[in-house]
Amino acid sequence: MKLIVDAGATQADWCLLSPDGIKLLNTVGWNPNSGTFIQFEKEVVQKFADWISEIDTLHFYGAGVASEDRAEVVKGILKSIFSDSEIHVRSDLTASARAAFGKEHGMIGVLGTGAALGECVDGEIVRRVPSLGYVLGDEGSGFYLAKTFIAALLRGQVPEEVKKAFLFKFPDFDELRALDIAYKEDHPNRVIAGFCEFLSMQQKHPYVYQMVYDGLRMFFKSMYNNDPRLMDLKWRFTGSIAHHFDEMLRKVGSEKDLYIDMVLQSPMDDLIKYHQQYG
Repeated sequence: MKLIVDAGATQADWCLLSPDGIKLLNTVGWNPNSGTFIQFEKEVVQKFADWISEIDTLHFYGAGVASEDRAEVVKGILKSIFSDSEIHVRSDLTASARAAFGKEHGMIGVLGTGAALGECVDGEIVRRVPSLGYVLGDEGSGFYLAKTFIAALLRGQVPEEVKKAFLFKFPDFDELRALDIAYKEDHPNRVIAGFCEFLSMQQKHPYVYQMVYDGLRMFFKSMYNNDPRLMDLKWRFTGSIAHHFDEMLRKVGSEKDLYIDMVLQSPMDDLIKYHQQYG
């Protein structure tokens, strides 16, 4: 029995492959750089209690797995749950590359709670641009966009009609609540990124459109160095932000003469196909 997981900072998508078919489940996400393992472990043990002893191989793709050393640390932690399984740990960027490109050569980006960009060849990331996490980077991510909006809202820079719509949806939101989220929540990046649902609903408003558009521009400005060699490659993206702002993302890419030909909300369906084909 094989288990595949794509674990972002907010949510983890799991696929159990067995002779009886495919079973899909979800748990809370986990980023080893910014989140504790306790809640993640609790949910995993509860949901997989009946199958843990039968899992031969675990393919774990995770946010925050940016080096071999970090992968070994994550592998050791997962061994506490899947003690009898063969465990392979790679980045969530690798999951997206395999889902979007298979074994092809291209540029793969992730825009969800966080952000990532890399060049992939033959199902592996051969060059990765450091995203630096939500404190130092993650430009264009859900956290980045929502943080920008919240700061503008609390400083009185948001049009009145947008402000009213936001406060109708979140009537208790104010400066104190924002500071509580930023400094008292266990996972402030997840909570803040969650406000992007509102931005998605309001994206036709000129103010929101321009703010998100500028945020996506910052992704390319920060992560892409205008290497002419990369302009000839196909660019593909995964993640909720890429999905919800698909049209804007493609337009910003075209400004850079980059051809974005695919956007996937989640890599899991195509990642399953990858492992069915290549093991």
